[in-house]
Amino acid sequence: MGLFNRGFLPTVVICAVTGMTLPASAISLNEIIGDAVTHNPQQQANDLTVQSYKLDADGTRKDTVYPQISISAGDTRSQLNQNMPGGNITNAGISASETVYDGHAAIDSVKSLDWAAKAQQALYESTDPYVPYTAGSVAQQVFTLYVSWASIRAQREMDQTVIDFLSEVLPLTEDSKAVALLKSSIQSNKDQVNASDKTLASTFADLCYYSFTKLPKDIDSLEQTDQQMKQDLEPYQNMQKAIRTAKQRNYDYLARLYQLKQTIYQDMATRAQLTRPVVTVNVGDGWTESRTFEAGVPITASAGPYVGIQVTMPISFGLRDHLQASHYRVLAAKKQLKQQEADFTYTIESTFRNLNDVDAEATEYDATKEADFELITNFIDEHINAKKEFSYNDITQLSGLLNNWGGSDMSYLGALSQAVTYRYNLEVAIGILFDSAGYHRNRLSSN
Repeated sequence: MGLFNRGFLPTVVICAVTGMTLPASAISLNEIIGDAVTHNPQQQANDLTVQSYKLDADGTRKDTVYPQISISAGDTRSQLNQNMPGGNITNAGISASETVYDGHAAIDSVKSLDWAAKAQQALYESTDPYVPYTAGSVAQQVFTLYVSWASIRAQREMDQTVIDFLSEVLPLTEDSKAVALLKSSIQSNKDQVNASDKTLASTFADLCYYSFTKLPKDIDSLEQTDQQMKQDLEPYQNMQKAIRTAKQRNYDYLARLYQLKQTIYQDMATRAQLTRPVVTVNVGDGWTESRTFEAGVPITASAGPYVGIQVTMPISFGLRDHLQASHYRVLAAKKQLKQQEADFTYTIESTFRNLNDVDAEATEYDATKEADFELITNFIDEHINAKKEFSYNDITQLSGLLNNWGGSDMSYLGALSQAVTYRYNLEVAIGILFDSAGYHRNRLSSN
């Protein structure tokens, strides 16, 4: 078993090489999320669905504002029996009808459809687990894969660093037991590196799949992602400002808000339909003519314009029940909105508190990690500078130093990973995730 003993570490290992940097060409988590949401076919289908809702609302609005016009023409032929001649009736006409009063039922119904379209769009961009293939669920999948990929890569880099340390020590070791232990440890860590390479390739393929684009091999580290998220969240460090912003940008909240507005207008339309008369004006012009085949001349004919007015008043025996049910739907929507506000408020407040603690832990672990790493380099340098052979006891001591460094590095990256997760959750709760990810969409107005 290698000097960097796997058994020393917990099952979940999140660690990285001290001072590890990536080329400037590395792609950020924000960019991957932006690609994933932009290119995901189901999300594109969601956009088309929302457009269909908007077009239906526009079509209904036009049907409401403009008169209903119909044009008719026909010719009917008949043969009664052998003793009576057949005949035909020819007619043509045009008519128009316009509802001049319905208690605003039609207009309120159209407004309800408008808000329904906005609510559906907000739902598609939310993180609601009950709405499959939302933009938020796609982003969450990418984020989860990214954290896994970054953690595996960090473990691989740590194993490689251990190999480098042990390989540097090996030429200065002549004790047979020490040499055997070193070679075994080097091979063990090489096996771990090879296993990590396979897992990295598989996870990278998953990232490419969910982003629907060909990603470069270099992706930002957890440290780089944490720094980027700090910049994105800098304007919202004031908790009250973050909560105010969430009321304008949190898509789960907006979806509930728009559903409330949809329900209010539908309630108004329902009340008008059940309690208000409908006044309709009809105008038209037509011509009708009938004749027999035998006579060949018209028997009867009529033509001329007409104007009419019709008033209808609905009578519903279940009126009280229908109105109460509609009222309850509005009350339910208000309660759902209140719950959504409570949810994101709690998420923001609790996440800020937890983030402060985790950041402090990460700083403390980082200092310990750096100190442990320095002990390793000093220990090796002392032997090299003195041209002193590494004994079996020295290798045992080096093993302990490497394990201590691995543990402190694991603690540091564990805290950092948690901090990145908290910051991601804050971006989602505040509603700025897609702004940060470069996924731009026209904001839906809540007014």
